[in-house]
Amino acid sequence: MASNIKQVKDVVDGNIPYNENKEKNSYWFEGNIDAEKAGTYPCKVIAVDKNGNKAEKSFEVIIEEKQIDEYPSKQSNNKQQEPSETNQPYYVNGILVVNKHHALPRDYGYGNDETAYSALLQLQQAAADNGFSIPLLSGYRSYDYQSDLYNQYVARDGVEAADRYSARPGYSEHQTGLAFDIGSIDNNYGYTPAGQWLAQNAHTYGFIIRYPEGKESITGYMYEPWHVRYLGKDVAQQVYASGLTLEEFLQIN
Repeated sequence: MASNIKQVKDVVDGNIPYNENKEKNSYWFEGNIDAEKAGTYPCKVIAVDKNGNKAEKSFEVIIEEKQIDEYPSKQSNNKQQEPSETNQPYYVNGILVVNKHHALPRDYGYGNDETAYSALLQLQQAAADNGFSIPLLSGYRSYDYQSDLYNQYVARDGVEAADRYSARPGYSEHQTGLAFDIGSIDNNYGYTPAGQWLAQNAHTYGFIIRYPEGKESITGYMYEPWHVRYLGKDVAQQVYASGLTLEEFLQIN
């Protein structure tokens, strides 16, 4: 507290030094302050000159409540704010973008997109015709469902680890109804015959592998060979041919 007082000066004796022992020709503070607890604390500074003359000044110290991020992020380039009902969906060239920088309103979504789901059924049938089973594991997720899921992962693995493989509520593509987890949620799925077939043919039906291998620094998520995103045939084929992530293709964060 003493470091916050520029100077205590007597007109006769000059500058008076700080001394917590409350001796003559010194000043000190009185008041109890709990820096960890919000509140208003009455205090006073008392000064005594060489002759024992005393002067005092009362004041208040206000401690404000700390504002804590519910999901603190250690990766500043992927910093996210909690979505609100007023957030607007983010579109680039007609494509809905949901990632670590662009969130959906809390009440957005109602279920799987009909066009995307129809395309998924065609993709699954084509896989079956080629001898592969690619079951649907997860489709549309509401904000609240994603919140529960993410919090479970955080409780189990911690925030930093969870952020690599799970979206925070509002930031999940599953809330769009355009994303599906299919096949097998296994890091090695992309190296299996079924996973390789999916990677090589998903674009034919309007899908891309949304989080490709080696692109975590761009997408913010680890490789997920099972997570596909519907873009429509034309755009999906362009993204596939480019070899880029959706962020790179659209030139966005």
